[in-house]
Amino acid sequence: MPMAVADIAEILDRRKLGAFQKGVIALCTAIVFVEGMNAQSAGYVGPVLREAWKLTPSELGLFFASGLFGLMFGGLFVAPFADRIGRRPILIACVALFGICSLATAASPSITIMDALRFLTGLGIGGAMPSSPRGGWPCSSHIAFPRCGWPTGSWCSRAASWWIRGRTRSWWRGVGCTPSCSACRRRV
Repeated sequence: MPMAVADIAEILDRRKLGAFQKGVIALCTAIVFVEGMNAQSAGYVGPVLREAWKLTPSELGLFFASGLFGLMFGGLFVAPFADRIGRRPILIACVALFGICSLATAASPSITIMDALRFLTGLGIGGAMPSSPRGGWPCSSHIAFPRCGWPTGSWCSRAASWWIRGRTRSWWRGVGCTPSCSACRRRV
């Protein structure tokens, strides 16, 4: 007598989302939102940094690339650990890393330290994004919703830089904080 085979996708499609699953979706959306802010904030502060710190074109290029290199290395080397030791500890560690480093970026005394912090921020985001849950949601819109965080974060980065720019002389330091959703409003 043949065994009945359960269709897992069908079973999951019939289930409703609980509070825990909705919380995970919200966390994943926030992570992708922060990545959108981080990616775009460099473009808004780069020209101001060039003038404020008298940066050479190669220093400015490294400033733009450091976050992207961190993002790449995080996705390639940090995220695979999630399959070995579990997604939850990697996700928590990566979110803590990019939160702390993006806040510290605003207090960077030099371009070298800022580049290192942008790399570490990218490393955390690069490790967190692929480590976020992907499958097993009842509906594809539950996967698509977190991915909408990137363009929303990009737009919010522009809005935050515009808002902060008029409120402080070193407004670019505040934009450095925006990936952590903590605008620096102190006068430097």
